[in-house]
Order: sequence, then structure tokens, then C-alpha cells
Amino acid sequence: GPAPGGMAAGGPPPSGADFVKRFDTNSDGKISADEYLADFTRMDASADGFVDATEAPQGGGDFMGKFDTNGDKKISKDEFMADFKQMDQNGDGFVDVAEAPGPPPEAGANPPPPPPAV
Repeated sequence: GPAPGGMAAGGPPPSGADFVKRFDTNSDGKISADEYLADFTRMDASADGFVDATEAPQGGGDFMGKFDTNGDKKISKDEFMADFKQMDQNGDGFVDVAEAPGPPPEAGANPPPPPPAV
């Protein structure tokens, strides 16, 4: 599989495609809920069903702020998966490259449809 560690410092910002690659363990080009949840399980070193600041990447901080929506200093599976549901804009149970967070696609790569004529 891909090398651990992700993007090198100073490289381009991660794109939606990079985000999908990070979680897409079966290489079908999209992230399933199970694939996303596997990341939670991997972080939950104590296997208590929660990711706390000692288990979170970069010592918590922004990560905890983003996911710990009830402020109890730990992230539950429900809190973690709420992020997946938010990304899954069409509700098909998968996050694809178009839905994945990242910088907007290169201008001209996929132009928006013209506005309807009035």
C-alpha cells in the first residue's frame, strides 16, 4: 500500500484525491463508512471506543476541536462518523473525490455549468 506518513512537508496541499487515497483501503476510488471508521479504530489505541487527546493526531488540539462536538475531551465513534456523514453530501454512504475535503479543483478542470438564461 501507500507509504505511511502522507504528504511531505512543504508539498502541495492535500487534495480531495489525496484524502480519498488515505482512507480508501480497497482502492475503489471512494471512502466507505467502514473504511473511515477503520481510521478511528486505528487511533483508538486503548480500544475503549473513544479517541482522547493522547491518541489523537498532533496531540489533539485542532483534531479534538473539530470532532469533540459535546466537549467531553474525547471523541466517540458517533462524533467521528458525523464528519463522514457531513462529507457524504449525496447520502450514498460513500465519500468520493468530489465530496472529499481539499482545495477546490484546478480552474478549468471541471467548469461549473453556465447560469440558466433568464
